[in-house]
Amino acid sequence: MTLTAMMPSMRRTLPDPLNIDVWPEHSCATTTDVVVAGVSLVRLVEICQTPCVHSGDAVIPGTRGKRFPNHEASVVIARVTAVLKNCDATRVVLIDARLDHTNARWHETRLIGRASTARSTSAVV
Repeated sequence: MTLTAMMPSMRRTLPDPLNIDVWPEHSCATTTDVVVAGVSLVRLVEICQTPCVHSGDAVIPGTRGKRFPNHEASVVIARVTAVLKNCDATRVVLIDARLDHTNARWHETRLIGRASTARSTSAVV
């Protein structure tokens, strides 16, 4: 097997790392899920449906995950309902939630529920 043939299957075994400064304390990524303080976001969606929110203790930026007393960080889980390309070839992702009045960290957006071999790309949500 050549290296180029192995790369997609290798990609499925490596989760994209999280920026621990913006996720709730004790968050970690797998190839198909994000677990926040022991709670699987995939399982949370199975129970609560989407959109839903999971909150946990915030962390102090730059401390490698040290808890920020009396502060919370939240994760919003929404379902992708469609992916479109507009006339200038920009990818547009439609979701089942309204996030226009949130302070979302869009660069930390994750696709959960399946492993992907696709490279990261920009999109309008």
